[in-house]
Amino acid sequence: METSLCASGEVQQPNRTIPRALAVAVLSTTILYVAIQVIAQGILGSSLATSKAALADAMAQVHPALRAVMLAGTALSMFGWLSSDILGSPRQLFAFARDGLLPRVLGKLHPRSHAPYAAILCYSTIAIALALTGTFNELVVLSTLAIAALYIAGCAASWVLARRGIATSGTPLNFRFLGSATVIGIGSMLALVALGSRQEIIGLATLIGVSILLYLIQARIALAESR
Repeated sequence: METSLCASGEVQQPNRTIPRALAVAVLSTTILYVAIQVIAQGILGSSLATSKAALADAMAQVHPALRAVMLAGTALSMFGWLSSDILGSPRQLFAFARDGLLPRVLGKLHPRSHAPYAAILCYSTIAIALALTGTFNELVVLSTLAIAALYIAGCAASWVLARRGIATSGTPLNFRFLGSATVIGIGSMLALVALGSRQEIIGLATLIGVSILLYLIQARIALAESR
């Protein structure tokens, strides 16, 4: 869902469209994932824990040909996700570059498609390098901890902006249970981070500290250039 938010500035009436879309997407995805887990567990039983391709193995119990269908569908689904991520996530780099917090070159737009092609190429290069040099387990932990930190910041920012009545499009967020949702969101993400090892948590804290330091330096440089 964070990928779609990266492009929310290009959506009409984002203050109305994005919350509804997120609610529908999260609810439907949760129901789908729970149903998949229950069905796979019912078919494979205890062997689910040791299966390297659980859903494909489960479908093979119904008919051998369905295993190939499931693997093909998985590849197609992953291709679709990668395509959306490559087009959506680089918008973060583009926004930072546009605001002077990253090199200006990352803020360049393609003359015909108006896509941030420099940011897309940079993001893709970093992703390929990480995929080729890291193991699946390492990348999962890295992704989870980094996303958890962003979610914590997002929850806190939404509450602060709503309290101050700040909105760049439409009316400020007016969600009755925003305070409770903020506490639940931050609390659940902190619990997720706490599941990491000591070394992983220290690494995350170091990354956040370095990122904040770089942000302050770049913000000061951008402020000085604007004067």
